[in-house]
Amino acid sequence: PHRVRLVETRDGRRFVDDSKSTTPEATLAALVSVPGPTWLLLGGRAKGAKFELLAEQAARLARGAACY
Repeated sequence: PHRVRLVETRDGRRFVDDSKSTTPEATLAALVSVPGPTWLLLGGRAKGAKFELLAEQAARLARGAACY
């Protein structure tokens, strides 16, 4: 559960739960594995993580991101 799991499809949009991705590397792996246009919803504590690679790939692969 909570690892790239389809939660619902509504109005042609798929909602995927990957709340177990707690590192930028895990989030990037999930982003690459989900086909089609993607919006990222990201949040939590950075805990010293480096986000440069995730940001670079998200800019290339995702339609947008909401970070909180």
